[in-house]
Amino acid sequence: MKKSAVFVLFGSTGDLALKKLLPSLYSLHCQGELGDDFKIVAVGRREFDHKDFVDFIQQSVAANSRYVCDYRFISFSERISYFKMDFQLEEDYQSLSTSLLSDSLLQSGELPLIFYMATAPDFFRDITQGLAGAGFFERLKNPKRLVLEKPFGHDLASASEFNAIFSKYFTEEEIFRTDHYLGKEMVQNILSMRFANPIFEKIWNSEFIDNIQITVFETEGIGSRGGYYDSTGALRDMVQSHLLQILSLLAMERPSDLEIESLRDRKVEVIKNIKLEKVDSHQDIVFGQYVANQELGLKGYLDEEKVGAESSTETFAALKLTVDSPRWRGVPFFLRTGKRCGKRLAYVVVEFSESGSSLFPSEDLSNLLVIKIQPDEGIYLQLRAKSLGSSSQVIPVSLDYSAACSVSGRGVEAYERILSDAIDANHQLFTRWDEIESSWKFIDNVGQICGCGICLDDYQAGTPGPEAAARLIGDSNRSWREII
Repeated sequence: MKKSAVFVLFGSTGDLALKKLLPSLYSLHCQGELGDDFKIVAVGRREFDHKDFVDFIQQSVAANSRYVCDYRFISFSERISYFKMDFQLEEDYQSLSTSLLSDSLLQSGELPLIFYMATAPDFFRDITQGLAGAGFFERLKNPKRLVLEKPFGHDLASASEFNAIFSKYFTEEEIFRTDHYLGKEMVQNILSMRFANPIFEKIWNSEFIDNIQITVFETEGIGSRGGYYDSTGALRDMVQSHLLQILSLLAMERPSDLEIESLRDRKVEVIKNIKLEKVDSHQDIVFGQYVANQELGLKGYLDEEKVGAESSTETFAALKLTVDSPRWRGVPFFLRTGKRCGKRLAYVVVEFSESGSSLFPSEDLSNLLVIKIQPDEGIYLQLRAKSLGSSSQVIPVSLDYSAACSVSGRGVEAYERILSDAIDANHQLFTRWDEIESSWKFIDNVGQICGCGICLDDYQAGTPGPEAAARLIGDSNRSWREII
């Protein structure tokens, strides 16, 4: 069934809209998934008319979509209208409200109206309260949805304040809090891999698993986001959302079924039980900040635009966590993420325990299950096998699945799934309020510990983080598994 909605995109001239949202909507259009009554209202602060806006987005849409076709873009552009407004002006909300409510597509009261906040988080509240002040929600008769980009607040207090404001005008069922990592193919595959394969389901516990590692590295610095990032840092920007969401999928108990609320309940159970092993010390936390690398011509964090000259914001975070449950008792979860870390990588390593057998002695040849999230997507299982010849020496071999080899052309973008599900009111790839609340409680606790004098370790831009991260995992006689 084709999708029908009026899709109001706030922040339509920003990077997220240009590189992800509009190209993904264009892909849905090219696939024939959007009905004739699907309309995009692009809201931005630039002085554009319709033609100016279409010309402005065309190159970015072509560069970031799976489809390149001039005549399809023309028909896609016919779905778009541009509305210029200042998010601080009350009269602009009156004008937007009047324009939306007079739209012929909304006259029946049946077509859903979707608000997508692709702006800086500071504007989420302004936009919601501005529409409310214009009497928009009182007059709207249509089903409505609110889609929010992360970060959802910068701590528990601000997140709770945001949620209280949104909850005045939207029910929990109408709020869709995005984490685009949940739309990535191999992140979605975690559940099917765990629960569709008895070979893994039976051994997914502390008896057979020694440790689990989650790595998310970015090659870029902070670009033009210095103002936002310098008040946020790696812990709040990445760990609170992406890494804890991946951890919850890896550690959750088997749900009673695959219904959305059953899955969400299980994820919340995990997040509520995440702990630092040594609660009152800094031994399980490493923070770093990248410095200039003259050889590679990369500047340091303190030289970035809009960053304070004496900023102590972390651009790298590594943590050793535990999940307080019988299944995971004694199993450490190692998380690390950072900016300017040399390679763009995201992957999970599940390292299985040694059996204790001495029949085939070997060093550092543990059985590993690796889930590759980006840039390559796939799964491989490292096993031990006898080397060729008469020797009884064992060597590592891998059973390797590459998602890229199973599809032709460019794979489906995470935002295509996210947008498609938001339009269909499917909450599977979106986080519930109690997930957000529980994750912020944990992050606030870590922040309090770090505020008591944790050291900020330097690392050169273009390298995989500070040496202290190796010590964090090395203290337990383990090492980070470096996956290329």
